[in-house]
Amino acid sequence: MQSKFCKKDVKVAQVNDNYDLLQYRYKCPHHQYSTRIIERSPLIIYIEKFLTQNEMQHLIKLTEKEFKPSTIGTAHGKATIGKDRTSSTAFIRPHQTPVVQCIERRFAQFQGDVDVDCIEPFQVYVPHYDWMTNSNELKIGGQRVTTYFTYLQANCSMGETEFVAIPFNRTSHEQFCDILVCDEKATEQGLRFRPIPGNTIFWYNMDEYGQVDDLTYHAGRPPGENGTKIGLNVWTREKEFKPSTIGTAHGKATIGKDRTSSSAFIRPHQTPVVQCIERRFAQFQGDVDVDCIEPFQVYTPHYDWMTNSNELKIGGQRVTSFFTYLQANCSMGETEFVAIPFNRTIHGEFCDILVCDEKATEHGLRFRPIPGNTIFWYNIDEYGQVDNLTYHAGRPPGENGTKIGLNVWTREKKFRPSKVGTPDGKVAVSKNRTSSTAAIKRHQTPVVQCIERRFAQFQGDVDVDCIEPFQVVKYTNDQEYTPHYDWMKDPNNIKIGGQRVTTYFTYLQANCSMGETEFVMIPFNKTFHERFCDILVCDENATEHGIRFRPIAGNTIFWYNMDEYGQADNFTLHAGRPPGENGTKIGLNVWTRLEKFSIEKELKPSVTTAPDGKPAINKDRTSSSAFLKRHQTPILQCIERRFAQFQGDVDVDSMEPFQVVKYTNDQEYTPHYDWMTSPNHLEIGGQRVTTYFTYLQANCSMGETEFVAIPFNRTLHGEFCDILVCDEKATEHGIRFRPIAGNTVFWYNIDEYGRVDHLTYHAGRPPGENGTKIGLNVWTRLEKFSMAGLE
Repeated sequence: MQSKFCKKDVKVAQVNDNYDLLQYRYKCPHHQYSTRIIERSPLIIYIEKFLTQNEMQHLIKLTEKEFKPSTIGTAHGKATIGKDRTSSTAFIRPHQTPVVQCIERRFAQFQGDVDVDCIEPFQVYVPHYDWMTNSNELKIGGQRVTTYFTYLQANCSMGETEFVAIPFNRTSHEQFCDILVCDEKATEQGLRFRPIPGNTIFWYNMDEYGQVDDLTYHAGRPPGENGTKIGLNVWTREKEFKPSTIGTAHGKATIGKDRTSSSAFIRPHQTPVVQCIERRFAQFQGDVDVDCIEPFQVYTPHYDWMTNSNELKIGGQRVTSFFTYLQANCSMGETEFVAIPFNRTIHGEFCDILVCDEKATEHGLRFRPIPGNTIFWYNIDEYGQVDNLTYHAGRPPGENGTKIGLNVWTREKKFRPSKVGTPDGKVAVSKNRTSSTAAIKRHQTPVVQCIERRFAQFQGDVDVDCIEPFQVVKYTNDQEYTPHYDWMKDPNNIKIGGQRVTTYFTYLQANCSMGETEFVMIPFNKTFHERFCDILVCDENATEHGIRFRPIAGNTIFWYNMDEYGQADNFTLHAGRPPGENGTKIGLNVWTRLEKFSIEKELKPSVTTAPDGKPAINKDRTSSSAFLKRHQTPILQCIERRFAQFQGDVDVDSMEPFQVVKYTNDQEYTPHYDWMTSPNHLEIGGQRVTTYFTYLQANCSMGETEFVAIPFNRTLHGEFCDILVCDEKATEHGIRFRPIAGNTVFWYNIDEYGRVDHLTYHAGRPPGENGTKIGLNVWTRLEKFSMAGLE
């Protein structure tokens, strides 16, 4: 069972530092705890002092107003209140505060540094399993591989966590009586863990073969009369946990002079009730796809149809509109179709829903605001053209009146909200920012990858994919960036990775006498700040300004844009001052998001390895091969992690599924490159940056891996004859690695400028008569690798 726990079994130290929560804003504390292995099959580890007192109180405070009756998942993927679970629960949002981020990181690192995004949102039952059988739950992240249960508060004499299927055994378990219940009836029950605040029970829900483990059957026992127990559930999934998310209809939300109401969006499928209503709207139109419907929205005259090409890209034209009155405490507030004049002959029979007063013929059709009633119309005519007669207005409800309505629009295609940009989908030039900028592609070169990793590690080893693409900014003469915040208000920006939690600004070049970065809301204070005059401006006018950082090349300013409660921090208002006459300042902006930063691409990757997207047998490669599924077993997960850490802790999901290849007799792979030119290949994860080839088995006298374009040189390579072939004909060949089981050859397929490297031309030589060679190919891509249907 050792393979399930990639790190050492025991953390030796029992220190429980109760850290000041403010320090979490800058760096996660190096927390120490101790572990005890209670069972090895299933693997159950007891972690003492895993959370500090301050951390536990922080989690309780975050959830104290959020508790609701606990739910369980049904066969249909819906949450219901179950008779088997009578507690109340509350969820903590992923990465909600700096403290939560550090705790998430600790949970992830304990399992061998798994991806934080594989962890479900924290959750602050009679016996049950944590593993799942529901296909809908499994879709959003795969199986629950591990569980942590941490006691945050325990004012009770009972309230144990019992593993019902693992009987208490005095011989094996009595050494743990400080944490287990060892009374006279202990052998009649399963293992019962005492509720001790700060301590954590950790277990695998799957066995070493990746199968669900029936021995993990467990229960949360009641705390007894007048008792209270508060616990934290943390579950880790096989893959990234992705509950559904949504966007708004526009590239950027703006306040319009034509629309003075307030509005709110309801998330698609937010509740069972919303789902039923969505279905009703869809069925009314002949059972259109529910995903063609935009999020429900809870204006002087306007059209609902659109002309903006960027809006049209995310689902096509708005074909239909529904407007439903939810509440109407008003004498006015009609919906008026301005371009359709009221006609008494035609419309007089509808006076129960239309306004038919003496001035009716001077207006368009005006629908009375009657709660529960809906107006439905097509925005395009029978020829598919936009219909100008749909020009309409939402009239004001009048003095002291209130009207609440629901807008539902149906698109031509599935609605896919834009992830970035302004209302016209372009990056706008701001009068507040007169500098010039350029973006660096993520993971663009090995140097960029190392710098990204450094920024991530500084924040407690956050996921590199939470970092936005680097932005280089150049200021000359009087160019500047007037006071602004880096945190964002625009929901469209927030959707593509959450709030900007932190900012780094690094001076790359500073040929200037000015050009400071000023924090306008933090006044310079001689008592506090004068000791930093080597990096701050401390002139006679300093107290009239905010703190101003001197532009010193190579130095970085780092700050949190959010406070310890996860709210945007107004004290981060800052400015990039101009470098002055003939001056130049070049800086690097690096922003870290609350979640993984992802600009959606409409890619349809090939599911095969041939350039045309179809399976092909290569005449240059006569071996046989097989693929291993990603994260297939706990052992495979640890090996994946090892390969990732070797490259500076790259994202495991940037690796292609492992390929095992077998060569016998004269089978070979003639000289070839691992880097790719096919656009179909490149679309599904970018270029192959690196290759590992590991010999798993080598019963052969030959079977070398030869780098054909790198000639053997006795002066340079002679010292490596234990792993290279150094025979008398060596100088007539490229360098040839001997097939030694357990050893790995690693190389970059691109050079330091990100270009493909022709010197990586290599071959897998045949193992010879009666010989067998089995190897493992592992390729790392420039971006996350995703082939639909491969797994």
